[in-house]
Amino acid sequence: MPSPVAWARLEEDGCLTFAGIRSGKLSVRHKIKFSLTSSDSARFTDLGEAGNQLAEMLHVRDFYPQVQGSLRQKKLSELSDTSVLITQIAGIDPSMAIMLSIKTRSSELQQLNAGRGNQAAARLVERTKHGERWTLYGPALIAKYHSRLEKSTTTMWHEYYASCWDSLQTLCGKFRGLRIHDDLMERFRGIHGTNGHHQPPEPPT
Repeated sequence: MPSPVAWARLEEDGCLTFAGIRSGKLSVRHKIKFSLTSSDSARFTDLGEAGNQLAEMLHVRDFYPQVQGSLRQKKLSELSDTSVLITQIAGIDPSMAIMLSIKTRSSELQQLNAGRGNQAAARLVERTKHGERWTLYGPALIAKYHSRLEKSTTTMWHEYYASCWDSLQTLCGKFRGLRIHDDLMERFRGIHGTNGHHQPPEPPT
């Protein structure tokens, strides 16, 4: 059955593939949610702390599904000096799409991307916010981001959702070179392609 949402993973060649992020062994996770509390004088999101929270909930397999053995099952937080880098996309509201990638000094993870920056992801970075030197290494998850402040408190809830079809269509229309792989396409339309890749079709009805 086609699904209205699915996690997308942006590979280094610009291909958007399906990321099967799970809660436990069987159930698919469509949302990652956590809260952070700030002081009254500084009501802003600490992206470093938010990245640490995401590292508690995401696994190596979410970014590198080809990895085998014990490393595959580890949460990112279980690896030394490892967090999640949160990157805004140029001209795209975070509620539509945002990128999540691994930030690490772990030699185990650095070996997986051979120290190469993700050039496809680099073309999407909102440079006015992050600067020219901002670099994403390895695959990046595409998520929709929402936040809400608890009434009469300084506690902010942060919610990261799997992508919807409109989000992916917007990205592919705005950034040349992005394409959707069959495995992700099937989550929305239940089709099987023949050449491994598709340009975005019309949205499902």
